[in-house]
Amino acid sequence: MIWQTLRKLSDGKPLSRHAVHSLNVLWDDATCTADMTPRSVSKAILANRTAITETGQMRVCRDWSVVETIAREESACFKDLGAAKNSAPMIEEWQHCPQDSPYQGMVDKYIADLAQQG
Repeated sequence: MIWQTLRKLSDGKPLSRHAVHSLNVLWDDATCTADMTPRSVSKAILANRTAITETGQMRVCRDWSVVETIAREESACFKDLGAAKNSAPMIEEWQHCPQDSPYQGMVDKYIADLAQQG
């Protein structure tokens, strides 16, 4: 369903490598955390969010703020460069560490080594 929708939205043009990678991550996540609990999908249920609660089909989700905290604390120094990434090497996106990042030293060393090879 997601694949078909993205293809329609892209007017049949090939999806970017990033989009394909993201779809693959979603697929892996779905297959690794599959929940076999039967869920109703009747029109009445879909039209009325409270009906999901009333039928006892509760889903327990993780606290997203915990995920965000971990992402900030364990940053991969990544920043999407948008259109600029088409003219820059891919490694450029991985050189944007947040302040006080434990990885900044490694990024600085990589850049220095690259400059020496130069």
